[in-house]
Amino acid sequence: MKRYGQFCGLARALEHVGDRWTMLVIRELLLGPSSYGDLLTALDGIPTNLLADRLRQLEVDGLVARQTDPDDRRRAIYRLTALGQGLEPAVLALINWGAHWMRTGRGDDRFDPRWSVLAVRALLQDRRATCSGTLLLRIGGIAVSVATTSEGSFHVRAGGAAATAADATVEGDPELMLGLVSGELTPKEAARRGLRVHGDSTLARALLVP
Repeated sequence: MKRYGQFCGLARALEHVGDRWTMLVIRELLLGPSSYGDLLTALDGIPTNLLADRLRQLEVDGLVARQTDPDDRRRAIYRLTALGQGLEPAVLALINWGAHWMRTGRGDDRFDPRWSVLAVRALLQDRRATCSGTLLLRIGGIAVSVATTSEGSFHVRAGGAAATAADATVEGDPELMLGLVSGELTPKEAARRGLRVHGDSTLARALLVP
């Protein structure tokens, strides 16, 4: 572990999560427990020995726990500990901050639709809904459920059983969906470029458009 020798919370944090690829490992585990093979596939480009080293250090630091897969006892599953889960606000803040460099578009960059769950969560976390309901976002082949709470905050997760009770469904590619939620695209422009809304379009607009 690198030491900065500074009595500062940022320096101490970076001693544990500041190495290359580490925060992307955290991102994947925020989406759910994963096997080594799952992580190697999701983090396309990371050398196998480097992934093993990052996971080993995260275990030593108490951010990640390894357990036997109950469905296949020959396989190990990695999950975040409570300390590791505590990184979610920092990850969401960095996603919002990093959006500045996404305005030029995707280009040749790889995109995993699963990342949309964290992206939508990051974009909606500081907003307050003025109406209640549930939306199902279909983004690049995955479903993301967006529900409002009684306090007006948003609950965003991978679509599951709650998706069947959605008041509206919004479908589109990742750039259109994230462009709409971030405010980079107007609803009219997003629709012109192929975004589709089924069900309560007024609710969809109220919850997604800043």
